[in-house]
Amino acid sequence: MLLKVAEFNNDQMTLMAGDLTVPIGLGSTLEAYWNFNEGEGDATADLGGDHPGTLTGADGPAAWTDDAPTLQGENPFAISFDGVDDYVFTEYAGVGGSNPRTVSFWVKTTATTTHGLVAWGDSSRNATKYHIRVNPGTGTIRTEVQGGNNWGTTSIVDDQWQPVVSLVPDIPKVNQPDVLPAVDGAL
Repeated sequence: MLLKVAEFNNDQMTLMAGDLTVPIGLGSTLEAYWNFNEGEGDATADLGGDHPGTLTGADGPAAWTDDAPTLQGENPFAISFDGVDDYVFTEYAGVGGSNPRTVSFWVKTTATTTHGLVAWGDSSRNATKYHIRVNPGTGTIRTEVQGGNNWGTTSIVDDQWQPVVSLVPDIPKVNQPDVLPAVDGAL
């Protein structure tokens, strides 16, 4: 699994990666990029900034696996989480407020219960929460920001690697339809 977080402006272009098309800003700032390619140990480097991650879990950290999506130029590693208490911890505060952002990652799951995939911020304070999770029952992506949320239309619970992108555009106030989740390039 790889995770990229970018902040962008309104000057947009299209980036194509395989069959996935993602709008990005020409003035993008790569805030963080964890590609999870270490394959061993409990640390993962941030290639886009200075926010290293630590694999964490109550029964030991999440496990490295070589069951990873095939990406050109990438090492063949991913992290397998137990779905209970495994996660990657980092000091990165995330992009908050009305700032535009794009989060992209690959995921492979069969779980249809609510569990987080990417999260930062405080759920009790406006403009700080940003959570991406599996929507219970439907298995679709749900992106939540304090003050808005939206669901994707494609289920990701098919035990196949799928690229996921969640985009918050540059707007004064984020509301429900403004968050754009995409799976395999489809909103």
